[in-house]
Amino acid sequence: MSPIYVRLKELRLALGLTQAELATRASIRRATVSRIENARVTAIDLKVLEKLADALAVDPGFLLSRTPATVGRRGRERSPPRRSREPRE
Repeated sequence: MSPIYVRLKELRLALGLTQAELATRASIRRATVSRIENARVTAIDLKVLEKLADALAVDPGFLLSRTPATVGRRGRERSPPRRSREPRE
């Protein structure tokens, strides 16, 4: 099982990003990233969750998922492909 703070840090490190770089990509404060990764938050705003997911190119649900992550060829954690947000016809 991977709580969001574990999953977030693993994805960030797999992409070779610092907390500051992730924060810039997500348009949030670095302190917010730090607080989440250090499990110092009790609730995460859905807008922040979506910004982080967009910055990491994963589905927001993947950050919250407690299912084991898929491991890529290099032993890194990968998320399932991100679904399009375009309306279906």
